[in-house]
Amino acid sequence: MCRCLIRILALDLLIAGTYGLIGQERDPFSGVSLIPLGIP
Repeated sequence: MCRCLIRILALDLLIAGTYGLIGQERDPFSGVSLIPLGIP
């Protein structure tokens, strides 16, 4: 359950960083640091 929530949060951060949501600049490489969270 906890891993699922962490992965959902990481996916939200990836989307927000990539598309420039929530007042951030668009950055196509924003998810590079989030990739290790997706490894089981």
